Amino acid sequence: IPEVVINNESGFLVEEGDVLGMAMNMIKLLNDPSLARKFGESGRNYVMKKFDLELYLTTISSHIIRSLDKN
Repeated sequence: IPEVVINNESGFLVEEGDVLGMAMNMIKLLNDPSLARKFGESGRNYVMKKFDLELYLTTISSHIIRSLDKN
């Protein structure tokens, strides 16, 4: 989910199917509550900034309008 998670800033990314890597990162978070809290805060801030409803609706609307104009 690299569109939402920034590796080592708001979470950990591993290759698809890397169960061991995912498990190891989950253990890191369990052993370091401050890191988990930091990732949670960073992730929330990123989503609030990047996935703002007004911005999303404006972007989608402009894509729809451009698509209609082409046809």
